[in-house]
Amino acid sequence: MLCYGPVAWWEKIVVQLIVLGAMFFYLDLIEKALNLLLEYLSRKFEHRSSKIAGNLTLRVRPAKSRSHAAKSRSDKVVVIDEQARPLP
Repeated sequence: MLCYGPVAWWEKIVVQLIVLGAMFFYLDLIEKALNLLLEYLSRKFEHRSSKIAGNLTLRVRPAKSRSHAAKSRSDKVVVIDEQARPLP
C-alpha cells in the first residue's frame, strides 16, 4: 500500500471500515443474485418434475399366482404405468 506520509491510527480504522462495508455490500448483492438464480431454477425444474409426475400413476393389482404372493409375502403388486389415468 502506498503511503504519503504519516497516517493516523484513526485513518487506518476508517479505511478498514470502508473496505469492510464495501465487502459486505458486494456479498449482499452476490447473495441476492444467487437467491434469484436459485428461485428461477427451482421454478423451472418444479414445472418439469410436476409434468413428469403427472404422467406417472401407481396402480395396485392382484398378484398373478399364489406362489408369487407367497414369495413376496404380499397379495398385491405395485405397477408404475405411464399411460394410466389418475383414479377418481
